[in-house]
Amino acid sequence: MKLKVTEQVVLIPKELLGDSQEVELTQQEGQLIITIKPPALSYQKTTEYVLKKTHDFYQRLA
Repeated sequence: MKLKVTEQVVLIPKELLGDSQEVELTQQEGQLIITIKPPALSYQKTTEYVLKKTHDFYQRLA
């Protein structure tokens, strides 16, 4: 894929990044490497996940 380069930016299509809000850019041996950071879970989703795991654990003990 060829990307548009201006004097200030390189344009990367958003669909390549998925839902991520952050990427990490590193340079190795003349190559640019973009690492896509997974989207952070909201407080509500994190709480739901923990409650489900705890519930599943206690159900197995019963």
